[in-house]
Amino acid sequence: MRTYVRGRRAFCAWRVDLARRQHTAESKTCPGVSTLLLALALLGGIAGAARGDCSPHQLVKLLGAGEPAKENFGYSVAISGDTAVVGEPGVLSCSLGAAYVFRFSGREWVQEAELTAAHPTPAGRFGWSVAVSDDTIVVGEPYAYNLGSWSGTAYVFQKPPGGWVDMTQTAKLTAADGAINDQLGWSVAVAGDTVIAAAPYDDDHGDDSGTVYVFEKPPGGWVDVSQIAKLAASDAAAGDRFGYSVRAPALLGPSTTRTGPAYHPYVTRVPPVRDPRTTRT
Repeated sequence: MRTYVRGRRAFCAWRVDLARRQHTAESKTCPGVSTLLLALALLGGIAGAARGDCSPHQLVKLLGAGEPAKENFGYSVAISGDTAVVGEPGVLSCSLGAAYVFRFSGREWVQEAELTAAHPTPAGRFGWSVAVSDDTIVVGEPYAYNLGSWSGTAYVFQKPPGGWVDMTQTAKLTAADGAINDQLGWSVAVAGDTVIAAAPYDDDHGDDSGTVYVFEKPPGGWVDVSQIAKLAASDAAAGDRFGYSVRAPALLGPSTTRTGPAYHPYVTRVPPVRDPRTTRT
């Protein structure tokens, strides 16, 4: 999502990261804020870099349908071409969450669709993470009770031939070895026919060491599937929370194989401070 010109890359990245931190802080103190602050920061940063500067430029203010003030509209955002996706994971115990698709018509951004899970978990935080690549959208629900409490899941939405419409998922992605508190879907990324979804609280290499799962689109199209590969750090240790954030500007290397070093997702660990957004102990 970050594309910057040489000489301005570090500064633009700093502006985007600052906006992300400010958005997180503001969403805590003012949950009624329903603007797409982070997406604007990304758009402004990218556009500014192309011009050779990184001064803020608000391009648009997006509001979701329904009651975004109660649902954390804008908690997660992603953009690809003329399509933007906004997550609304909710804040209430009965919240089911949603993700909204906006398209730039050439003159303005228009909401085209509301994406939901066919069988969401109440307070599962559907929309906690979102990713988009061309006609494919991925939405994470890390607090879903899929394979136990907070095992998590991720959903794939494929754009219908006639364009985006209100719909439930095309496919549901799960970890074959998923377990309680793994929180699969905490972060997601998509590139082409490949999706990666992180479970940063997986305990394979110690408590909260973290794991990233790779999913591939089957030849006949997306259906409910489990991972084809599982990634972990070679020096994995307890508390790493590997996969706390992921992105996939070029998910696959030049190799055409589907295992091992062919995968190059951008995966980060979290600093040793627990994210205040989760109540997990």
